[in-house]
Amino acid sequence: MNHNQANFLYSLKPLTSIQLPDTSQIITTCEIKEIYDKIIQLQTKITDNVFQWDTTERQEFWLSIMDIWIELTKQSANITYNNLYLLTDCFNRISALWQQCVESKSIIDINDNHTIEKAFSSCLMMLDISHIHNYLCKIDEISNETIIPFNVHLILSVASYFARYLSSNHSWIFNDRMRVLIILINYVEQRIKLIKTLSGSIVECIINLFWNLSDRIFLVPILVQINLPKNIVNWLSYSYEHCVSFISIIHNLSRHDEGVDALNKWNTIEIIKNYQNEKSFMINMERLLLISMILAQLSSPEQLKCDKRIMNGVLNELLQRTMNAAKNESFSDDTGFHISEFLAVMVKLFVVEERTLDYILCHAETEPSSDLSSVIQLFTSLLMSFNDALNKQNQLEQLTLIIIVNILWSISFQTQYLQELIINNKEALLIIESLAENNNKEVINQYKPRSIESIHVAGRGIIHNIQKYSESHTVLNHIQNEITNKQSIKSVKPSVMISYSHDNKIFCDKLVDFLSTKQNVFDMWIDHMNCHTASDLWESIAIGIEQANVIVCLISNYYFESKSCRQEFVYATDTLHKLIVPVLLEKFKPKGWLGIRIPGIKYVRFQNIEELDQLKLMDLLDTIQATLSLTMSPIDNSSTLQQKEYYEPTASYLHTVPTSNHRLRINQWLLASKDDIDAWFSHHHISTQLCDLYDFQTGQEMLHYGKQLIQNYDKHLDIYSKAFVKKYNGDELLPHEFQRFTEAIKELLENNMTSVVSS
Repeated sequence: MNHNQANFLYSLKPLTSIQLPDTSQIITTCEIKEIYDKIIQLQTKITDNVFQWDTTERQEFWLSIMDIWIELTKQSANITYNNLYLLTDCFNRISALWQQCVESKSIIDINDNHTIEKAFSSCLMMLDISHIHNYLCKIDEISNETIIPFNVHLILSVASYFARYLSSNHSWIFNDRMRVLIILINYVEQRIKLIKTLSGSIVECIINLFWNLSDRIFLVPILVQINLPKNIVNWLSYSYEHCVSFISIIHNLSRHDEGVDALNKWNTIEIIKNYQNEKSFMINMERLLLISMILAQLSSPEQLKCDKRIMNGVLNELLQRTMNAAKNESFSDDTGFHISEFLAVMVKLFVVEERTLDYILCHAETEPSSDLSSVIQLFTSLLMSFNDALNKQNQLEQLTLIIIVNILWSISFQTQYLQELIINNKEALLIIESLAENNNKEVINQYKPRSIESIHVAGRGIIHNIQKYSESHTVLNHIQNEITNKQSIKSVKPSVMISYSHDNKIFCDKLVDFLSTKQNVFDMWIDHMNCHTASDLWESIAIGIEQANVIVCLISNYYFESKSCRQEFVYATDTLHKLIVPVLLEKFKPKGWLGIRIPGIKYVRFQNIEELDQLKLMDLLDTIQATLSLTMSPIDNSSTLQQKEYYEPTASYLHTVPTSNHRLRINQWLLASKDDIDAWFSHHHISTQLCDLYDFQTGQEMLHYGKQLIQNYDKHLDIYSKAFVKKYNGDELLPHEFQRFTEAIKELLENNMTSVVSS
């Protein structure tokens, strides 16, 4: 975890009172004298045998300190010559008391939530007391003020200490104290450009408080509300000299989706890169790691592609640090970062850009060197190490386990990597099966990014991918034929399935309400109407996809970053070759794993998801009906979609390739034209780049090449990978896409075996 562990009480020098003109005139108030006596009693008590104190005694001691300190802070509103000397002594003694508490582990119990809550909330309350509040709001500090700045420094130091131990149960503390955080930000903003050194200053204390608050990831939305991301990015651009804490805070913010969204509004990537270029001589390995993780968390798929050299270096570092941390009993590397930090960055990259998974598994440069087998073995060994996390009440260990299972889920999407996982990691698969089936073990409620699904969902996703991989084409065809037979016999209406992210449920519900008015034309399938328990979720969704004629996908950034949505989409398009209707929400542009699967497919975009555009709704309805017409058999043309040309419902790619003007039967591929070939590539979700690279002109040419490809797969992968890089200015051919092309070619050959032999 990235927090500041320094103890700032050590830098707080004792107060010295100013010289009084006539000490005989000092008359101490009764209230301050009473506080002084109580402090003396506490100092006497702390010298006793504190090692024998039980929890109740420790709590009583802490509460006594806080209550006395709060009262003393209130009394400091009226500093006079009469009380200055005693007030100074009282604050020095409070500071000494805290120092003794911090040094004595027998007094502080970081697992005592009640004490942590009381101490931290009391600090915020004292900062909100009128005269302290007014002091922090002043632009110019009065030179003869000593007690108030000393107390502010002390309050911030203690708050920073306890911020490291806040839990999600303590979020309520900030409900009525947001203005305190805003005042602290403004205090820094007014001084950061002018201050020459942060050391020992109130500015340093405030920055370190935000450093430790941002390390508690559940607090990031609160910090976004007070505009910390905007300010921290500005402070970095103002003052590179104080950059360590700024970089650390930015990294902490980037671990939360709301932090990422906020940081990207303020050009953070560019500012970080400028800092990296201008101050490269100041950047040590730890700071370089932080910068690498920030860039990885904030970058879009397009940016990842543009900065391949930089991102390859980031990926190398992430895998190397993971390997190093895995060797230590604490699962932390030599800089103190827990292994979950590196794994969390990886799992997000694997979702938004598939190339990063391929690079980590097959091409990363590490010491010792790694390959596909050793990297998958690394992840499965970590799975076994953290397997028992659900039996413990440890948030960090549970989060690490969840991330590992999500990484293995990403791996299971790719056939060539899934084979390695199945063949050589049977013990890990048994653990995954147990995690997928066991809903009884309680997972601690904690934040997880959009790119990470729950452990049960991820586990079921892996099992689902393994099962589908294991099924032969014969079994798959049998399923499709069963569906076809049922449709033909019963002459049922066609089925439309809605695939969506639950973050877009409000929009989805509005769309379903509209489409429900057309149920005389088609039936609708949506999860919440068909999945009644979590245990049958995947099975129900898989059946829904298999029985649907068309899948309507509500595509947003939430959909793109959801592994569950990806699971549905890939099963529908890659496995079953279903026809889909993409509905793009707001300004989202398909990219990454989505971008390579929907080129050339007609879509409908809803710019405003709050109020549905009626013209767009009618366009969507027309698109659904036109797409349905490509899946229905001729026998049904009198029922739902009149006088349309229909196609047999048995996985249309087995028998026909729909084109804009006609259909061509696959077993007549020798007659295929250039238009038919382009439609074939689009239908199998193979990128237009690969289609253009091959530039087949006739079906006969394509069949003859397919025969050569099957005979020598590795040779052709090597040749066309190099040709792809050359043609597309350094872009790499993704191995799984070439594999998809090969499988489709193989199937095409099987359906045209007679034609290939005779020709």
